[in-house]
Amino acid sequence: MDFVSSISGKSLEQFCANIFVSLGVQPDYAKIAARSVVEADLRGIRSHGILRFPIYIKRMELGLIESKAEPKVVSRKGAVSLFDGKHGMGQVTGYLAMQQAVASAKEYGIGAAGVYNSTHFGFLAYYSNIAAANGMIGMAFSNTTPLMAPTGGAQRVIGNNPISISVPYGGNGPVILDMACSTVALGKVQYAAQEGQEIPGGWGMDQNGHVTNNPQEVIDGGLLGPIGSYKGYGLAFIIEVLSGVLTGAGLGVGVRSLYQDLVNKQDTGHFMIALDVAPFMDKEQFYGRLTGFIKQMKTAKQVPGERIYIPGEIENDIFKEREEKGIPLTAKNIEALQELAAKYNLELPLA
Repeated sequence: MDFVSSISGKSLEQFCANIFVSLGVQPDYAKIAARSVVEADLRGIRSHGILRFPIYIKRMELGLIESKAEPKVVSRKGAVSLFDGKHGMGQVTGYLAMQQAVASAKEYGIGAAGVYNSTHFGFLAYYSNIAAANGMIGMAFSNTTPLMAPTGGAQRVIGNNPISISVPYGGNGPVILDMACSTVALGKVQYAAQEGQEIPGGWGMDQNGHVTNNPQEVIDGGLLGPIGSYKGYGLAFIIEVLSGVLTGAGLGVGVRSLYQDLVNKQDTGHFMIALDVAPFMDKEQFYGRLTGFIKQMKTAKQVPGERIYIPGEIENDIFKEREEKGIPLTAKNIEALQELAAKYNLELPLA
C-alpha cells in the first residue's frame, strides 16, 4: 500500500468535526463522531476510518443521516435502557448508549442499552472501550446491511454483524476483541478495490456463491464469507437477535445499505453492555489475575519467527505510533478529503 503523506490525528479530527458542524451537527456531537472516524485510523483499522467519511457526508447531505437529530431514551427499567437514534449519526447514539450502560452499571453492577433508528457507526471498539476506561468490561454489538448468506445459501440476507469486547487492563491499553462475523469487514474489500488489489480467496464470493479474488465482484452483489462457515453465520444470527429483534431496529434485509441505497434511511440497531468488575472481586485482584493469564499466553512456546499477541495489542501499538507520527494517507484518501475541503471551504492540514 503506497502512502504519500500523513496528517496528525488532532488535525484530521478537527477537519472532520468542522465539516459535520457545517452540515448542522452540534459541536459536541461533531467531536464524538469525528473522534470515532479518526481513532479507527489511529488504531490501524483503515476499513472503518477516513475511508468511510465521504459516505457519511453524502448521506447527511441527502438527509439520510439527520444532522440535527437528538437521540432519546424512550424507555428505562432498572439497568436497561432503550434509545431512539432518530436516524442521526450512529457514532453519537452509540456513544450515548454506552455511556448510559456505564452509568447503569455503576448503580446495578451491570447496564445494557439498545438502540434503534440508527446508522452505520464505525468500529465497535470505540464503544466497548468507553466501558473499559471506566474500569468495566464493555460489550458492543451491531447489525449491518446484509452482506452474507445463511449457510447453504447464495443471497445476502444477514449482516456480518460485528462484536467488540473490551477488558480493562493496566498494561498496554485494554484487552480488545473487535471482529465482524465475516472473514474480513466489507471495508477491507472496498479498500482493496479502491487500490486495485486482489483479495485472498477466503474473503468473499460472487453473486452466485463462487469464491473470487476480485473485490468488485464481492461489492457488486456478491457475498462476504463467514468466519468458520456455519459458526460465523450462527454468531451473526444471535447478534441480529440482540441488535435488531430485541431493540426494534431493522432486521436482515430491512437494514439498508450504507453505500448502495441512497434513498432510504438505514435503521441500524446496536446493543451495549457494561459489566462492573467490582461486584465480583476487588479490581486490583482482577487486574492481577488478568496479568497472570496474559503471562501464560506470552510465555507459551512460540513458532520460530513469530510473536504472541493478546487481543487488541497490535492496534494499541499502532495507536501509540500514529499518535506520535501521524496517520498515513494514500493518494485516493487525500483526493477524497481535498474534494470535501474545497466543497466546505476548509484547508486540509497535511504534514
